[in-house]
Amino acid sequence: MMSSVFNTESGPVRLGAEIARGGEGIVYEVPSDPSIVAKVYSKLADSNKSCKLSAMVQTATSDVLKVAAWPISTLRRNGNLVGLLMRRIPPSSHPIHELYTPKSRLRLFPSANWQFLINVAANVTRGFAVMHRTGHVIGDVNHGNILVAPNGITSFIDCDSFQISSDRRVFLCEVGVSTYTPPELQNKDFSQVVRTQNHDCFGLAVLLFHLLFMGRHPFAGRYSGPGYMPIERAIGECRFAFGRLAKQMLMSPPPNSLLLSQISTTMADAFERAFGSETLRGIGRPSALEWLSALEQFQKEQTRCKSNQGHLYYSKLASCPWCEIESHGIILFVEIAIATTPDLNFEILWKRLSSLPALGDLPSIPTLADLAMSISPTLEARSVGRARKLRIGVGIAAVILTVCLVVGISVNGIDGFVLIAAVVGLALWLPRDHQRKRAAVAKTVKEWKKRYQDLHTRYTSECSEHNFRTKTRELEALRTQYNQIPLMRQKKIQELERNKFQLQLHAFLDRFDLSDARIPSIGPGRKAMLISYGIATAADVEYGAITQVPGIGPKYATNLLAWRQSIESKFRFDPQKAIAPSDIEKVDREIRGLRLQCEGVLTRGVKDAVAIHAHIAALRKSYGDQLQSTVGTLAQADANLKVM
Repeated sequence: MMSSVFNTESGPVRLGAEIARGGEGIVYEVPSDPSIVAKVYSKLADSNKSCKLSAMVQTATSDVLKVAAWPISTLRRNGNLVGLLMRRIPPSSHPIHELYTPKSRLRLFPSANWQFLINVAANVTRGFAVMHRTGHVIGDVNHGNILVAPNGITSFIDCDSFQISSDRRVFLCEVGVSTYTPPELQNKDFSQVVRTQNHDCFGLAVLLFHLLFMGRHPFAGRYSGPGYMPIERAIGECRFAFGRLAKQMLMSPPPNSLLLSQISTTMADAFERAFGSETLRGIGRPSALEWLSALEQFQKEQTRCKSNQGHLYYSKLASCPWCEIESHGIILFVEIAIATTPDLNFEILWKRLSSLPALGDLPSIPTLADLAMSISPTLEARSVGRARKLRIGVGIAAVILTVCLVVGISVNGIDGFVLIAAVVGLALWLPRDHQRKRAAVAKTVKEWKKRYQDLHTRYTSECSEHNFRTKTRELEALRTQYNQIPLMRQKKIQELERNKFQLQLHAFLDRFDLSDARIPSIGPGRKAMLISYGIATAADVEYGAITQVPGIGPKYATNLLAWRQSIESKFRFDPQKAIAPSDIEKVDREIRGLRLQCEGVLTRGVKDAVAIHAHIAALRKSYGDQLQSTVGTLAQADANLKVM
């Protein structure tokens, strides 16, 4: 076919080299214009398709041509329509499912983060908005008819299957993929259905969900009711596995999924409207323009994870959801150009730690016994003590004399008793004021003793160098680990060498996507379910993993394993082949993460240790001064008490 000439409205066109081949025909280069390609059908187009393609050429506005490989001219031979010319999509573009599926994204879009995915979602939505503004309906929305360029620009392909409206005539879209088909059209004959933009908006919402939720399908969840819940049935019954009513619908999301509560309320509400049962009652789904507004706002609401620079997430969340998901051994995003803490700064901190003076054992603190011999009572205390003792002596003497007098002169019993009682009362009253002063000093001594004991307890517990020693031992162990990181990397590379066969096999199997496979009894619904549970390539197909997926029993597992085995049989091990750069990068990414984590912990730890040292030194001085003052006051009060 190469160099064949076909006629268009503007003249003859010579074909160049073949670019791609599919069921409908072959795509060729056009040497005279590298910006376009020619698609030549395997068989002549019937009259309906000829009219449809001609109508598409007539409706090829500049906006449409920007977002789609839209027919710009028909190719004819002997008056028959045999093909068309269309804009050439950048050859580096990939089907959108290779972006939203984590494994293929890491391979083909390694620098893509969540912000990139949101941007692509916005670009897809703009494409839908353009098509809807022209009155067309995409109809066959699916993961294969949208391509994504490395810069995130998206383009529709296979546009000749769209539903086209022109000159009051509607050319139907007679095909569709069940997992993108809204509930009201499930099991319908598409050749008899005039689709609406609202139908398109269901497929758009599924695509957006795929992009934001790492390839998960909104209706691929775990069903807690009896039997198996196929995705098509779940769609028909509006069993949105991630929705607010999921529990009532006996549904739950697959494990390790982003949740609807982890995106903005505006976005979550839009998904609820797109997938909820209200649509069956005639309530419209969010339009492309509504989605675009929500996505543009959502783009502004992202924040970067402090632990992993490759993670961006909704800024109103308390923590990064990707860190939690990746903690289960899943890799979703890769940190690009990770900046590490300069070694010099760390070494300066370590030298500062090493140069700190030793704290040593706790300095001895003064005790009451140490000061007892050197503290003299005050003159006032001595005076109060002498006066108190004198009055007590006078009182006792008075009582004795009174008793002798009563006995000697034989005073009447009652009178004698009254006289003795009066004198005893006088004896007790005489030192009363001085007793009060002594009691006050005794109370003071008790209070200062308690304060001294409290300070002593806090001094011994808070001023010990134990915490500082523990911290420095931890840091020394971590520093040893940090210094062994290069050796750790070497061991991991050696381990890759030992596992070269398995690595080559895994890399080979990883190139075969489940989405593109033809496997008996494994249709779009089961594929979407498998992918939602992390089975995306032939490398993921293992009996234990696939049988955990809802709807995959022994029969389907056997078919999947046979598909993997058929691919595995084509594998040829090359012992001379170097380890794949991606495997080395995976090790280096792990090492960089460990290095960054160690540097962060060590840097913070050294600063903490220095602060602990300074704190202990300050506490020792503070408590020492307080204890010195307290024991001095206590010794004085105790000396005063002894003479009072």
